[in-house]
Amino acid sequence: TAVNIASPTANRYSNDRGGFVTTSNVRVGWVASGDWQNYTRTFPQGGFNVWAAMSFDGRVAGQLNGALVRVTSDPTKPDQTMEPLGTFNAPGSAGWGRNELVPMKNAAGAIASIALNGVHTIRFNLASGDLDYLVLVPASGAAPEITQISRNTDGSVTIQWTGGGTLQSATSPTGPWTDMPSAASPHTFTVTGPLFFGRVRQ
Repeated sequence: TAVNIASPTANRYSNDRGGFVTTSNVRVGWVASGDWQNYTRTFPQGGFNVWAAMSFDGRVAGQLNGALVRVTSDPTKPDQTMEPLGTFNAPGSAGWGRNELVPMKNAAGAIASIALNGVHTIRFNLASGDLDYLVLVPASGAAPEITQISRNTDGSVTIQWTGGGTLQSATSPTGPWTDMPSAASPHTFTVTGPLFFGRVRQ
């Protein structure tokens, strides 16, 4: 009874998704532990990293918080069984509807990768922070592996990874991607536009 569904537009990472712009957008707020949402979709075959667009009017650690699971029983029935996939945890975004893109991580604290193929039901278990949407990005492989992404107080972003590879940057998740052959872990990006993406290519 205490769920707020708002329609944020023109906020950071709301309607503008990098590769396209939505004509409408809603986010779910006033969440608490025990709230959840199921999404049944037909997924292409492959491995995926997952990012959650979340917001919170603060900058305290843990204000953006949730977990993703795969429903392994009939999603139309109660008492569903679930397989844990990963967790999301980051400081608040300093504004409701002002999204951060929070990566899903595994128990070791590394960026998690999940395998999907065909119809699956995934559930987002809400804990803290408004949830706008989920982004599933094809994983580039087991190595190299991004181990940490940090947003600094000056707005820059520091990325750490293992396994070598070439750091790349882009203003859209679909590219074009620009090689940064001299960059080594850890590397700090100066973010100059509303959308900025980084990855490590094997």
